[in-house]
Amino acid sequence: MRGARVFAIAAARVRMSAGLALLAAAALWAMPAAANTLAAAIPYRIDYDGWYTVPVYIDGEGPYDFIIDSGATVTVVFRKLAERRKMPRTDLPPRRILGLVGAERLPVHRIGDVSVGGAMLPSLLSVVIEDWPEDRPSPDGILGLDFLSRYRVLFDARRRVIEFHLPGDAPLDGTGRWAKTALIADDFGQDSGELYRFTARVGQARIPFVLDLGAAGTIINYSALRRMMTGLHIDGPRDSGFSTGTRLNDIFSETDVARLVKIRRLRVGSASWRNLLYIVYDAPIFRELGAERRPLGFFGSDNFTGRSFVADFPNGELRIGPEERLPRQGMARDRVARPPGPRPTGE
Repeated sequence: MRGARVFAIAAARVRMSAGLALLAAAALWAMPAAANTLAAAIPYRIDYDGWYTVPVYIDGEGPYDFIIDSGATVTVVFRKLAERRKMPRTDLPPRRILGLVGAERLPVHRIGDVSVGGAMLPSLLSVVIEDWPEDRPSPDGILGLDFLSRYRVLFDARRRVIEFHLPGDAPLDGTGRWAKTALIADDFGQDSGELYRFTARVGQARIPFVLDLGAAGTIINYSALRRMMTGLHIDGPRDSGFSTGTRLNDIFSETDVARLVKIRRLRVGSASWRNLLYIVYDAPIFRELGAERRPLGFFGSDNFTGRSFVADFPNGELRIGPEERLPRQGMARDRVARPPGPRPTGE
């Protein structure tokens, strides 16, 4: 009898364990799988004097070369593509375009459905900007914040791939320990759309920068220079060789005063850079943004040579990976390149 009782108890325990196992399995089955937030992954190349260049399709046709520009609030096309595709002009009011040399208003055209991999910006209405000078080939368009800001955008320097991820809370795989800082949407008191800024440190000075991947060089105003005077090496006033072989001289008049400065160390979060060459110039864009008397800079793609990073626009966060030793293909730390022309602001 005692043996039968022990057997019965043991059998009951087996049934209980099996039941718990089934419940646990059911619970695991009911748990949602980790969300795959990847909307598109596309290869990029560095081209057109230092810009992230990606293949873009319009109404299913292409690919066309577009450069990534987080300093442009809207996506635009160059004249050569607009004429090739016969993009019609609309009756909408002209749209304000903001560039280093000032602001202008341009007619609005019907561009079409813009797609990058599996990500799309449908029925785009935007402006057409003039091609670059004949001695410098133009891309076909500029991919701006009206597209980029919908995603968490990973720039993978080692694989040379850009990934567009849908909004989500968890850090993207492999980026959890990267340096991070706040990426803040700011309209600068204007009615022409938001740009994204963050804070960098040079010594004890804290300088706001606009994340401007559409510029292969970085520009700061003189207010920023005065704030960060320690830790700089100043090469002197601009002369005919100032732009080290680039087109940035095109924005200067004969009376403009600009300097090339070497910043010994700059930090963003826990990431740091050393011996960077930046341009100091009170370009008209600072006045347009109401920053002619307060420090501001435009942080170009030259700073990300050999670094992967995530511009997480929906969550307002910039994550920066460690510096890696990669082949230098088109982007150089010691080059100062011209921004790609007018910046569409989307008024």
